[in-house]
Amino acid sequence: MHLCLAQISTATEVFILDFKRITALPQQFVRILGERRILKVGTGFQNDGKVLFEALGLTIRSFVDVGWLTRLAFPERYATHIGPLSLEVMVHDILGHDLDKSLQTSNWATKYQANDQQIQYAGLDAQASREIYAALLLPVREKEQSINRLIRDDWFIFDFVDGEARTYASGKAIALAVPHDSFLMSQQIWVQMSGNANNPSVVNQNMETPLPAVDPNNVESKVFNLLTSYDLPPHEFLDSLDETRSLVSGSAALWPLLDWEFYPNDVDIYSPEDTAAAMLDILRHRFRFTIIRMQITQAQTSAEYPDYLGVRRVYWLKRRHHTLNFIVVDGGNAAATIFNFHSTIVMNYFSGTRLYCSMPELTLRKISAPNINLIDVSVDCACRTIGCIYKYHLRGITFRYGRHIAVHVCGSDPICPATLRTLHDNAGLVIPFPSRVGVVQTADVYDGIRSVRWSLGGPHCYAPNISYVTILERIEVPRHDEDADTEYTSRTNLLN
Repeated sequence: MHLCLAQISTATEVFILDFKRITALPQQFVRILGERRILKVGTGFQNDGKVLFEALGLTIRSFVDVGWLTRLAFPERYATHIGPLSLEVMVHDILGHDLDKSLQTSNWATKYQANDQQIQYAGLDAQASREIYAALLLPVREKEQSINRLIRDDWFIFDFVDGEARTYASGKAIALAVPHDSFLMSQQIWVQMSGNANNPSVVNQNMETPLPAVDPNNVESKVFNLLTSYDLPPHEFLDSLDETRSLVSGSAALWPLLDWEFYPNDVDIYSPEDTAAAMLDILRHRFRFTIIRMQITQAQTSAEYPDYLGVRRVYWLKRRHHTLNFIVVDGGNAAATIFNFHSTIVMNYFSGTRLYCSMPELTLRKISAPNINLIDVSVDCACRTIGCIYKYHLRGITFRYGRHIAVHVCGSDPICPATLRTLHDNAGLVIPFPSRVGVVQTADVYDGIRSVRWSLGGPHCYAPNISYVTILERIEVPRHDEDADTEYTSRTNLLN
């Protein structure tokens, strides 16, 4: 990469250096780049920092990439955006203006001096980055307040020493040999969220507090109120879930469990491929939802191991201002996909008769273990997961890996990645809906049920581990009757 131009913008002026024309490097330029007290903001600076060192031997201190901050300020919007956020996208989304991208890709390496249009674009480039940064720091929303805190605590300020990026706070070198910035971003977000994971005193203190009792009547009431608010008649909708072996997961299954101020803004429905058409027909004709979009894609799962996901299609449905996300999954048990989700906080679902929480010891304490190794993650995966995880971090969820949560027995404790779990082990919590305990399911429903065997992904206690999900052969499943529910849930000792 050739070094052609460098531009620096202040509040009132933009200075452009044309390296094809200058014979000596301005010392003020060198001082500004190396001065820690002067914050430099821009986009995609990893490569620029390397080029400035290789061409001129420069050290750059106190740099912030506004692309990372934009992802942090709006995690939901950019959670599935693959690749770096371009300046053009950020100018449009944050500042509400359009930037002429054609000038960005013009020939800057010509032997002649840059033309007026190129100079104008270079100036706008520097000015736009500064304006985006200023806009993100406005104390308007809770997320932007969080951005201020991250900058103040130096989590997202970097130095470039010997062409190598280092965190400002620790001085630790960070690998740059990646296609785009999402990998580096995911590392730093995880460091910020988890804090000093090797000193987990706060988490240990939370784990020592008694678990809050779970009242099935209260859980059912919250589920029914949620469904009613989405124009879904509770009993009729839950019957439909049972008829088609479908499940509701995501925040709609978490909200009934927690004393939480964040109300779900959509409902995620997971349906096996062999019954999905029937469930979709029910949503459209019985409950009068309209399909607004369909995509053959993956849902918001860990996305690191696509072979395990089994997501066939995703439909977005609306009725008035209500949104349903309808996810068609492979196999006979829709729960298999749920255990590929980004972290344990969303490994919950409700069916027609009960709500299942896979990790009650953590979830009820608002603690979550990631289902992926965020320090050694694929680039594509980082884009899909970090926005989702950060969203729950902003909602008060504490994230730690199992080995940093509590002392445990490897291979048997639910929080350990070496432990093999099933849907019907003693570690999960099953909360029956009291008004539906007597609901009788057809034999066809039971014929189609297969259990799920799974383990957490992420750093193993002794070695890296990947998530593991598979569907077992057909096994005997406890009937949805009062005796079975009482026997199962009493082992967790959590229900009132």
